[in-house]
Amino acid sequence: MRFQCVCLLLMLLSATVLLHDADLMQRYKKFKKQHICDSMTFTNCDDVMQKRHISGLNKKCKRINTFILANIKQVKSICDIVPYDNVTISNQCFDIVVCNLTQQKAKLAKCQYSGQKIDKKLIIIKCEQGYPVHYFGDRDCIEDGKLWP
Repeated sequence: MRFQCVCLLLMLLSATVLLHDADLMQRYKKFKKQHICDSMTFTNCDDVMQKRHISGLNKKCKRINTFILANIKQVKSICDIVPYDNVTISNQCFDIVVCNLTQQKAKLAKCQYSGQKIDKKLIIIKCEQGYPVHYFGDRDCIEDGKLWP
């Protein structure tokens, strides 16, 4: 009887770990889909947002989305840095494209965005178990103690 209880407990614990890992991988895939595009240009926000099915809450047009112009290996390496206050800030500069919704009342199929390419930003992300799972924002890069213009 005791052996059966121990086996049941181990099975439940294993299932919990597997569910957590599956959830982590889902959030990592969502992060990649929403924020990684090394070939992105500011002129193709509409196409990329639509092809990747990126939407906001309740399947409405997402108000703003930032793409990091790098490959996933470069962005994932940010997670090797020790986090501060539950977020990790990159130690290298990245270029980004910010897509802003131009018509706030637009239906999901008709979302239109204006894009802006911004150079040299530090990326602020949340990492879990070495995987980026949430984009918090960015800030200006500092080189030789001076902020980039």
